[in-house]
Amino acid sequence: LFTEPDGHGWECLPKMDTFKIVEELHNNGIQQVILSNISHKSFGKLSMNNAPLMKYFNFSGSLGDSSGIFNRKPHGKYYKQFLRKNSGIAPKNIIFFDDKAKNICGACEQGMTAVQFCNASQARQKLVQLKVL
Repeated sequence: LFTEPDGHGWECLPKMDTFKIVEELHNNGIQQVILSNISHKSFGKLSMNNAPLMKYFNFSGSLGDSSGIFNRKPHGKYYKQFLRKNSGIAPKNIIFFDDKAKNICGACEQGMTAVQFCNASQARQKLVQLKVL
């Protein structure tokens, strides 16, 4: 969704081609959340700086950095916390995108469909294949 942080996480820039997919999913009634390892403070600033884009996400289901190495992606405890927070959704019905292979492995271990994000075109193709778009 955003560029890698050079300094603070809140300084990341949105990838607009990816946000076009986010908007399309939102318009099709697909609930979307964010799982982020950046700090709560940085995530809050990032959200405020990009408020028009962040409207597409369900923040009650999102999960930010819970602080501590084992409460972050790719550790199982992080994904289990996310699944508890979203207990109405079966893991098999969750499509998780991340650019890091280790985070994909962590999500798969919890039963989610996980896709390593390369670019917006590849993500769109995968969502079409999964019959979400």
